[in-house]
Amino acid sequence: MKAREEAWNALRGASRPLLVTHWDMDGVASAVAASWYTGGRPVGVYVPPLTYRLRWRGVDVAGEIARAARKADVVVMTDLAYPDKALAEIRAALPGDTGLLVIDHHKRPAEPRVPGLVYYNPVVQGLGDPGDWPSTAHVVVDLAGGRPADPLLVAASIAGDLGDAAVVHPAFRRYMEMAGLDPEADYQFVVENCVRMVDSAPSMGDVGPLVTVIEFAAIYGEAPCEVIIKNALLVSLKEMARAELQALLSEARPRHLLSGRIQVYELEGDGMHASKLARALAARHPGSVVVVSYKSRRLGQAKVYARVYGSSEPPLASLVSCLEARGFSAGGKTQDGNNVVAVEADEDEAGDALEAVVEGVARLLERRSPC
Repeated sequence: MKAREEAWNALRGASRPLLVTHWDMDGVASAVAASWYTGGRPVGVYVPPLTYRLRWRGVDVAGEIARAARKADVVVMTDLAYPDKALAEIRAALPGDTGLLVIDHHKRPAEPRVPGLVYYNPVVQGLGDPGDWPSTAHVVVDLAGGRPADPLLVAASIAGDLGDAAVVHPAFRRYMEMAGLDPEADYQFVVENCVRMVDSAPSMGDVGPLVTVIEFAAIYGEAPCEVIIKNALLVSLKEMARAELQALLSEARPRHLLSGRIQVYELEGDGMHASKLARALAARHPGSVVVVSYKSRRLGQAKVYARVYGSSEPPLASLVSCLEARGFSAGGKTQDGNNVVAVEADEDEAGDALEAVVEGVARLLERRSPC
């Protein structure tokens, strides 16, 4: 396939890549995985400030990427589902001779049409079933012929995105076995020592430790999970994030809509816990769509997540284009074990975002057009 070949050539041809990635386990893993196959050592790492917006709290993300890419020949962006307009702005901010390669696994309405962009996403490009691509790190390794330098890291990326459903996923099981681990007996080891450590940084509003982990692994060649385990700040943040998340879960009470087919939670805390809250609360309501509206006091930010536990019905990712058409920043996936849509908003927009997501979910459940 042309897109696959172009992506591989761009990755292999990157002699001075800048790694730009998402602020979670798959973001860390996919950036490091990309570094295994580039034609030269990365010149740097950039993780956006916990938002898909290019301008937020005085930060110009496109400008920061361009400045970080001054010595780069290719910006390699992984696991970041920016819309077309944002990708076009980032592309325009880069010097004309600096390439932009995006590798992703999120569902989106169509392939981005941005001149000068090399884009590879097998979910969008119709390569197999969406469930075949449980993480961007797996997409990167598959692009390279299935030869991971560290299969444990790729297994962790899948555990980070799928949660407990990773245990039965063929790709997760294969990487665990390649690492000499038992996919079931050692699952919690991977979660506790890799996934939750990494996720604690964005949960408490700090991407700095993630940049450090990627730099040590991608630039200096250290074992990623060892770097993660030894990071004292991540150890501390993990305990802080765990305590706040457990407190939020203990006080969470839902509103029941559509005869219990939709469960709505509205919560507020200091850290960024929306994704973890949605995953944990969805497990309380099998067969229902759980919608979580969460405000982070520390970041002045709101997120609304809708998630279904253990089912790809209704296909929540089909709401992304509807939500974007209403002016929201949205993303989502519909895969076995990972059926979710998310909206990012300012605090004062939280009510509108929640209403839009609940309305879209209700339309899906009633088998009407999602828009």
